[in-house]
Amino acid sequence: MKHILLTVAFLAAFFVPGFLTGIMGPAQAQTAGRCLTQEAMTARLAADYHEQLAYSSISTRGHVVSVFLSPGGETYSVIFTKVNPDGVRVSCLVFAGENWRELPQQKEHDNEV
Repeated sequence: MKHILLTVAFLAAFFVPGFLTGIMGPAQAQTAGRCLTQEAMTARLAADYHEQLAYSSISTRGHVVSVFLSPGGETYSVIFTKVNPDGVRVSCLVFAGENWRELPQQKEHDNEV
């Protein structure tokens, strides 16, 4: 799971901000419906999908990447949160899906490099 979360954090930290601002401009990216204040995003995921924060990590750039899951993993959402120049925490939906599954952790062996 740690490997998956690190991969999500990497993708979000490096591609989402540039993608959103590149296609829309910074002001439009924050109001395009995929970005809300952190509080509004959390409330919407809870109200509309019954999702709660399950995993969170900080990217190498200091942004927060979070995974929200509904009970039983029926739906999930991955969001990217950063503080805008006004000091407001803005969360953007990176992607969402259905049927989240926890994979069994692989055992590490002493002879692995």
